[in-house]
Amino acid sequence: MKRNWKVIVFAVVAALLLAGCSSAQGVAQDVVELPVELQALIGSGIAYLIGLVLRGRVPLGYEQEIASAITGAVLTVIGVVLKLIPQEFAPVATAVLTLIVVLLGTLQGARLLFIAFGKKDAAQRAHLIP
Repeated sequence: MKRNWKVIVFAVVAALLLAGCSSAQGVAQDVVELPVELQALIGSGIAYLIGLVLRGRVPLGYEQEIASAITGAVLTVIGVVLKLIPQEFAPVATAVLTLIVVLLGTLQGARLLFIAFGKKDAAQRAHLIP
């Protein structure tokens, strides 16, 4: 039985889009918050950049302290900006942030799958090619 890979890809994308927007179906939230996954991504990205910039210039312990201070400041600024979103757009903003988390997680999962099994074998395991 041959599978039509276009239908499978469409079904996966549709499922991801529906899962990403599902949190906006309930009661409207009055405050938009940055998801924990994005906070962790921003924190690790800042720590990586600080490590690249300050490597060898300051002791290792100070790099982590500087990175945590900058991460806190950046997350505070992002939180303030998100609180400026009007209440009637809060569900939409929450859905968009959740969709970003889902898409980034999907990309990371696909990347790890291709790293682990190689391009052709990973595509066969994901049933993208017969």
